[in-house]
Formats: sequence, C-alpha cells, structure tokens
Amino acid sequence: MRKQERNKYEAWLTQLKSRGCAAMGYRLHGDPINRLCVSHLSDNIRAVVAFDSPTRATIVALGPHDAANPDQDVYRLVYLLAEVEVPVGKRTKPPCCDGRGMPPDGSDLAEEMAARIHQFAKAGRRR
Repeated sequence: MRKQERNKYEAWLTQLKSRGCAAMGYRLHGDPINRLCVSHLSDNIRAVVAFDSPTRATIVALGPHDAANPDQDVYRLVYLLAEVEVPVGKRTKPPCCDGRGMPPDGSDLAEEMAARIHQFAKAGRRR
C-alpha cells in the first residue's frame, strides 16, 4: 500500500476495533456472502470482514475493486473463495449491523475461505 492508503487503513482499523460493525459500510449481497461486511478505505481499496462475534472480526480480503479488470477485483476473489457465482443485476447493500447493532455471524464462512486459500497455496507450490 502507498502511504496515503496505509494511513486510511490504519484509521479504519482503529474504528473497527472501537466501533465493530458500525465501522463497516454494508453487507454483501447473496447467500452465504451476506455474512461479510465491506468498508471503502480509499478510492478503490476495499476491506471485507467476517465477524466472529460483536468484538472479534477477521479481515478476509483487502484490495482494489476494479470491475473492468476481474484479476484486480477483490470482490471476484471473495466470490471465488466463498464458492459462489458473481451476482448479476442490481445488488442491495444492507447495513453491516442489524437493527440491534449486532454484526452477521461470518465465523464459519471465514474459516471455509481460509481453508480454500491454503488449498490454492498448496496447489500453487506443487506446480
């Protein structure tokens, strides 16, 4: 990350630690990724987070969103790791927190995605 992006990331991380799901922008659309929340850190940098509890979160993806270049799109990575099709058409962007201020439970999904990352890494080392 460039210095400006790093500063925005650090500021966001401080907010995430103190405010939890209220520091996030919205939940993704569609099952099961609707258990993940997104925050826009800068122009095209996105942070995708799964909450294990109201006070514990896992950053599952951090990177650029570039719809014109799927290889540089953090959302495409998230869909791949969650093993879901990229949604087409209009998407909703509900708030991360529910009406009681609680985040969605994404702990199982985060673990599944982490396992897939390890599988991809192992497959890459075998080549």
